[in-house]
Amino acid sequence: MQLLSTNPGKYPDRATLEECHMVIQRVSPFDEEAIAAIGEFRLRVWQAEGQKINESLINDGKWNDCLDVEPTSQHWVVYIGGEIAASSRISFHRDFTTVPDHNVFEPYVDNTGTLYCSLNRMVVHPRYRGLGIAGLLDFIRIKSAFRAGADQLFAYAVGSPRAQSLMRRGFVEKEVNDSWSIYPDNDGPFHALVIDHFAMGRASQAKPESVEKLLSNGSSILTVRNTGHIEISGEL
Repeated sequence: MQLLSTNPGKYPDRATLEECHMVIQRVSPFDEEAIAAIGEFRLRVWQAEGQKINESLINDGKWNDCLDVEPTSQHWVVYIGGEIAASSRISFHRDFTTVPDHNVFEPYVDNTGTLYCSLNRMVVHPRYRGLGIAGLLDFIRIKSAFRAGADQLFAYAVGSPRAQSLMRRGFVEKEVNDSWSIYPDNDGPFHALVIDHFAMGRASQAKPESVEKLLSNGSSILTVRNTGHIEISGEL
């Protein structure tokens, strides 16, 4: 897999849908090459933007997140021209204490639940932002959680625009904090959001406007299967 350049000078203008042909694919946590490419993609984007990164997740200059290779994790990746343009992850947990940042969500957990999910590791290359890719990946992951029978789906968002995007999809904001200890070096605000199974069902049926636009060539998100992919033409 190739990686897009994150040099701002190479892409002074953002891409348009008309020039993009996207392939959205689920990547197995057992695909070592693909997982390594996703990790490198995250690092390159975050470092190019000057984001502070948890050094404990970097080993010999490479991203090393144990949740990436858990059998219960799903990775959804957008490729444009054979290169990674965006990546995202959803993780499934029978034990709530294994949910990322579970201490933040503990006051809001339904203790009668038997399956919990977490939306995390969303990264979109700067050139391809504003095309609805993040909304599409959210939609896919919410649908995946609903189909799996998840009782609750948790997400933390940095910044109000991301939080508002998730709230439009049915998430409920539970807490906002400028200085959570889990991110001591980053600036907030941090938003803790939760969606229950019933709301997941509604969200998985109502495609956001940005997703409708991406799929307006006749492709359907319902054709995404666990082992397959869909292609979305940029000729809209």
